[in-house]
Amino acid sequence: MLWLLAMKARPLSKLTSLALLCALVACGGTSRSPRQQAADPEAAERAAAQARREELERSRPASPLVTRRRAGYRARERCGQGPYRLEIASLDARYAEQLVVYACGPRAVSGAARLTVTEAYGKPRVDERTYGGSGDNEACVAAPGEQVTRAPADATPEPTPPAGRGARRGARAKTAKAPVEVPPSLEAVQVVPSQCQIRSSILDNRWWMDDGVPLPRARLVLELWSELPNDLDGVVFVVEQRAPPAAMTLEQWTAYTADEARWYQRYKAFSDEELRTGRSIALDTTVRAPTPPAPRLETPPLRPSAHATWVPGYWHYEGGEYHWLSGFWRTPASDIAEHLTVEAPRPPPPPRPEPAARQLAAPSARAVWTPGYWQWDGAAFRWVEGAWRIPPSERHTWVPTRWKATASGAILAPGGWSIRFGR
Repeated sequence: MLWLLAMKARPLSKLTSLALLCALVACGGTSRSPRQQAADPEAAERAAAQARREELERSRPASPLVTRRRAGYRARERCGQGPYRLEIASLDARYAEQLVVYACGPRAVSGAARLTVTEAYGKPRVDERTYGGSGDNEACVAAPGEQVTRAPADATPEPTPPAGRGARRGARAKTAKAPVEVPPSLEAVQVVPSQCQIRSSILDNRWWMDDGVPLPRARLVLELWSELPNDLDGVVFVVEQRAPPAAMTLEQWTAYTADEARWYQRYKAFSDEELRTGRSIALDTTVRAPTPPAPRLETPPLRPSAHATWVPGYWHYEGGEYHWLSGFWRTPASDIAEHLTVEAPRPPPPPRPEPAARQLAAPSARAVWTPGYWQWDGAAFRWVEGAWRIPPSERHTWVPTRWKATASGAILAPGGWSIRFGR
């Protein structure tokens, strides 16, 4: 799918704007034999429409724009929500410029993109839209039925009796520290991939003028973010800037733009007919969630089992605002079955009351409170505060973290979601 966005080059310049060409999703289906299509008129119409679409795409005039700059960037963290920000200098080119951005890697990503174009004169122009369908982010969000050990917001040791004559009679209440946020960033890669296992198109912007005057220098700012974190392991964001070759004449450029305009009118007429008949639907690329705050710095607690993996926290958007969901350790069920979780030489103290912690704003109307628990750090038990979490479905209930007595002490049983079947 190709997204072409209308962008103005200069308020006082004559320009040709490209409209959104392919904001359509073709209603495809399995191939059928001619006899089956004859028996199903709708199938025959869909097949004819698909053939017409392919014919139109083949007849599109070849673009004379060539790649002038190409760069790649990757996130520093595996699970990334953004916002990521890139500043890009426009090309000092005649006739036209094109900016193409896509994600290249082993899995699909999705989110929102905002491009701000600022010239020496005139107001900044902003275009934002969503991209992708659903990302492959299972490694970055909690899956139904898995065991979870949360990160402590402020792990405190188990109480010990005061010693000595000068011991205080009461412990001073801890002052809650403001959470530290770490701005996410992208770093340039030395080798930009030329082939993509999976390519997730983010944006394709063209803007041009008909009079041959060089386009004004502009400062381009690209911002990327997502409501849920993407799994960015091995993913490279590729930025390509294209323009006509330096030897291109005004006559050649004018002939190309005329051919492109005639082709666009034919394609638009076909697209409008597809929408009218219902064989295609318009894509909704409206951005519904603003850029999230920077992710919070988290200190993972002691690993709960031999093969547990850390899943960082992220911002959850609901009710017009963002709420922080703390990170957790993902504990394989096999570790629990094989007794590979943390062991302590004795059972933990009784659970602490958490009246103040439960007064924290819930991140969602569906959120449930998951109580705190004691964690063994190898020398002493430390308390991990409870947290609000969002269940995978309305049938899921939270099973708290607990300790099971053993002949040599106690063993950790991480909490997790349990699903109810039947009534």
